[in-house]
Amino acid sequence: LCEWSYRVVDHFEVNRGIVLIAWSFLDRFLANQDYFNTKVFKLAAMTALHLADKISGSRRLSIDILVKLSRNEFSSLQMSKMEIILLRA
Repeated sequence: LCEWSYRVVDHFEVNRGIVLIAWSFLDRFLANQDYFNTKVFKLAAMTALHLADKISGSRRLSIDILVKLSRNEFSSLQMSKMEIILLRA
């Protein structure tokens, strides 16, 4: 997912530093989890990328774009809920 994150930011011409911020969010989230599965990890990673982009002011990686990139594995509602969880981590 880290390589995927760099491919996404490169495609949308977003600063690559966004990935570092996103993975910092993800790291804090995972540090507080006793157990997580692959699906939760993917959801958190994608949402962290959106959140980092949003905070940077770029706003090129909307939830709708990431839902499409997930091939609808996740809904916008799931990502919105995960965004709140990440902010509280």
